[in-house]
Amino acid sequence: MADFEPEEGVVTGVPLEVFAEGLQARKAARRLVKADEADEERCKHTKMLCEGAFRNMRDSYLADCREQTQRCNRLRDLMDECQMACEAVFAKCRKKPAPASLWQKIAEMRGQW
Repeated sequence: MADFEPEEGVVTGVPLEVFAEGLQARKAARRLVKADEADEERCKHTKMLCEGAFRNMRDSYLADCREQTQRCNRLRDLMDECQMACEAVFAKCRKKPAPASLWQKIAEMRGQW
């Protein structure tokens, strides 16, 4: 039985497409955080970018980073930066609860006694 020998030129490590997707999500998230208003359309689009990029970066990190290389360390840092920016977007896009009426507040307070 012949031993398996990988072909020369096979690239190992994190694919550049994963970095590109992560950078795109981070950029969109930072842009939305800096914006004055966050409309629902941009929130949905940015949330979709963040979730997809983070999932792909995590999967690539788990599959391709058996050894710590410069690319793997950069991917780990990008995942952290992306997560911080995306969490800020999620907080900004979270729908605010409707203001409670005076009677609702009184009813809540009566339940505490």
